[in-house]
Amino acid sequence: MVNLEAKRIAKTNDERAALAARRGWDIRLEAPGFADRWRYALPFSLRGKQELSFGVVSGRHHGLRFTAFDYHRQVTLEAVRDAWRDVAAPKAGAVRINTVWVIELPAKVPWFQIVENADPAYDLKDMPEPATPNSNFNLWYRLVNTNPQVAAQVLHPELMKFMRRHKLHTWALMEQELLATVYPIFGRTKPDELVETLDRLTALIGLLPLPALEQYR
Repeated sequence: MVNLEAKRIAKTNDERAALAARRGWDIRLEAPGFADRWRYALPFSLRGKQELSFGVVSGRHHGLRFTAFDYHRQVTLEAVRDAWRDVAAPKAGAVRINTVWVIELPAKVPWFQIVENADPAYDLKDMPEPATPNSNFNLWYRLVNTNPQVAAQVLHPELMKFMRRHKLHTWALMEQELLATVYPIFGRTKPDELVETLDRLTALIGLLPLPALEQYR
C-alpha cells in the first residue's frame, strides 16, 4: 500500500508539473503544513496522521488567482467489530485523499460551508440541512457551522441548479476565498479534470451574491 501511494503521488506530481509548464503556472511538488491555512474547513479540520499536500499548482485562471493541490491524510485509528469474537478491534486508519481548489474572491465574504450528505469521509449526522424551498436539494447536503441567513443568500435557485448540474457538492467561503474539494474516485484527479473543475468554480463565483453578503461579515 505504501509503495502504491508513493507511485500515485509521484504520478500526480509529474502530471501537475507538466500542466503548470504548459499554462505558465507555479508548481510545488510538496508543501508541508500547507493545509493549516484552512483548518476551520472540512476536510482539514479533521486532521490525521501523515498529512501531506502535494502537486500544488498556482496562478491565474479567468483573471482570478487560484491554488489547487492534493491533500493526503491517514485517519485516526478506528475500532471495528470483529464478527468472530464479537469485540471491537483496532484497525489502521484508511488513507483519505482530497483534491482541493482555492480561488481568491473579488470581495471578502462571511463563513459558509456546504457538504454532500452522502460523502463517506464525514460524520454529518448532527449537521443541519439547508432550508431552501427545494426539499430534494436539501436532502443532498449539510451545512457546516453556517449562519442560516448567509445560507439563504448564497443558495439561490440558479446557484443550486448550477451546483447539481456540475457536481460541485462540497465547498466553502471564508475570508476572501472559495475552497472546494472532491474525493477522486480512482485516486487521482487528472490534469484535464483539474482544469475543468477550475472552469466550473470560476463560473460558480459569478453566481455568488457578493454585495448581499457584505452585511454578514
